[in-house]
Amino acid sequence: MQGFNDDVITNADKIEKKIKELETFRNSILDASTAKAIAISDYDRELAKTILQLKNNKIDKWEDQDTKNLPATLILKVAAGINYKNSFKKEDADNGYKGLLSIIDAVKAELNGYQSINRHID
Repeated sequence: MQGFNDDVITNADKIEKKIKELETFRNSILDASTAKAIAISDYDRELAKTILQLKNNKIDKWEDQDTKNLPATLILKVAAGINYKNSFKKEDADNGYKGLLSIIDAVKAELNGYQSINRHID
């Protein structure tokens, strides 16, 4: 009977640990979503500024390439290329947010498994 009690206590400890993990990740999700929103808005702002600068010939060279009088069809692509660092920050923030959601889902699945075991132990 002692082994049975140990199993119950061990499983309860595992459940408690998973609940604490979820609390930690839950507290992190707001920071991750804010970082994602900031990165997206920064990229959009800089892209718009760059488009206007290219359109008005305020940027005449980029990486030793002439950018004056670009055809309208190329302005967006060139502006996006010029803003590649902000694009990276945007993608990185998005991946961090999505990764956190995936981790939360995995911890929830583990918690559900321990809870199912707990129902059978009781």
